[in-house]
Amino acid sequence: MSEEPQRVLDVATGTAIRAVEYAKQHPNTTVIGTDLSSIQPANAPINCEFLKDDAEAEWVFSDPFDYVHMRFIFTCFNDPFKVFRSAFDNLRPGGWIEIHDTEAQHQRVDGSTEGECISMALRRWEDAVIAGSASMGRDTQVSHRYRDWLVEAGFVDVEERKLMWPCNLWPSHPRLRRAGLYQQNSICEGSLLSAWKMLRAAGLSPVEAQTLIDEAKAEVLDQNNHIYHTA
Repeated sequence: MSEEPQRVLDVATGTAIRAVEYAKQHPNTTVIGTDLSSIQPANAPINCEFLKDDAEAEWVFSDPFDYVHMRFIFTCFNDPFKVFRSAFDNLRPGGWIEIHDTEAQHQRVDGSTEGECISMALRRWEDAVIAGSASMGRDTQVSHRYRDWLVEAGFVDVEERKLMWPCNLWPSHPRLRRAGLYQQNSICEGSLLSAWKMLRAAGLSPVEAQTLIDEAKAEVLDQNNHIYHTA
């Protein structure tokens, strides 16, 4: 963007870390964060506000936005294309949309693990999450369709960048190693546990689900497993 945006929308803002950060960096910009859950901080900057809103319902904002941001949304929506189309219809001419996302699969950067693509418990966990999500009508691999959907929605100059996102402390590069630490904590303290519903939907018993989570966590913490997400 060549000019500082006047109005910014953060869709599925969650705990609003990005919305608050952006509002602090751009005090002259109005930042609106929307989410189904009202879990945002009460002490946000004065130029940042939050609305409880369903992004898949009709958007009724009074004024268009200069910039729409979405992050980690691949499990959020029944119809992501509808959300992208609503974003397009609510952007001023020349406005921008930015989406950061990943998929529910890990890769390995080299031959750091034996057997298949990655060590087996994490692969079984992924397969169960994908299958369980599909049984509930959610495609956890949906992000590979974003580019085509954005073009279909009407956006131009669409650019897709795929980056390596380390999942533990295996990288030697300080920046990647730090990113790996954050993602390791996110997986072990969040993703593995929050997928319980999908594991059960895939047919695992409570004992089987917990055992798989524990085994997958051990593999994530093992720095001999050079695993990463594509993001």
